[in-house]
Amino acid sequence: LQLAGIWQKGHTEQPVVGIDVGCGANCVYALLGTSIHGWSFVAVDVDDGALKAAKSIVDQNPHLKPLVEVRDARKSIHYLQGESVLQSALLPGEEATFTMCNPPFFATGDEAGLNPKTDFGGTMQEMVCLGGEEKFVKTMVMESLELKTRVHWFTTMVGKKKTLKSVRKLLHALNVPGLRTTEFVQGRTHRWGIAWSFKEGVYSAMKPLRNDSNAPGSKRRQEQPDSSRKKSSLPVLHD
Repeated sequence: LQLAGIWQKGHTEQPVVGIDVGCGANCVYALLGTSIHGWSFVAVDVDDGALKAAKSIVDQNPHLKPLVEVRDARKSIHYLQGESVLQSALLPGEEATFTMCNPPFFATGDEAGLNPKTDFGGTMQEMVCLGGEEKFVKTMVMESLELKTRVHWFTTMVGKKKTLKSVRKLLHALNVPGLRTTEFVQGRTHRWGIAWSFKEGVYSAMKPLRNDSNAPGSKRRQEQPDSSRKKSSLPVLHD
C-alpha cells in the first residue's frame, strides 16, 4: 500500500479508518491495510458478485474480520438519488482518515482494448463507466467539497496522465490546500496516484507521495516501518 507514506509522524488521529471505493471481489486493499498496518477499513462496492466474494474472503480471515466491513453502496440514499461515488460510500456523519479508489479507467469496452502496452483485467463494470475515469474522478473531487470536514485525505489512482493533469488543474482551481501525486510503474503499465486534503496546509501541495520501496515499480523510497509494530498474519486470498 502506498497510503502509509502520506500518513506521517505529525498525524495523531487514531484509529486509522480507510474507505475503499470499489473494493472488487478480492477486497485486497482492505485486507492488506488491516494485516500490515492494523488499519480499519470499509470496503465498498455496487456489484453483487464482488460483494459476495469480498464478504466470503473476509469471513475466512477471522483475525481481520473485526477490522473490515463490506458495504453495499446501493443502499445509500445518495446512490438512490443519482450519480454518487463518495457520498454513497459513507454513512451519514461517518468520518474517515482516507478514501481510496481504483476507478474504471475507460469510457467504453472498445477503448479498454486500444492500448496494447497496458496490462489490465477485471469485469466491464470495474473497467468501464460513462464518461471514463476523468469524469468519475472529477465527480469524487466535487463530492469531496461536501465531505472535507469528515475525511482527512482523498486518494485515487488514474490510468491516464492527461487525467492526472486535468484533475490537478481542477483541484488548484478549487484552492484545495493539500495536493500530492506519484507514479506507479509495473511492467508495461503506468499508473498515477493523486491525493488531496482540505486539512493540510499549502506546504504539502505537490509534495510527492512516499512509495513503499518494496512495491513493484516504485520510484521513491519510503521510511521503513516501525519494527515495534505488532505483526499480524497475512490474509488468505482466493480467486
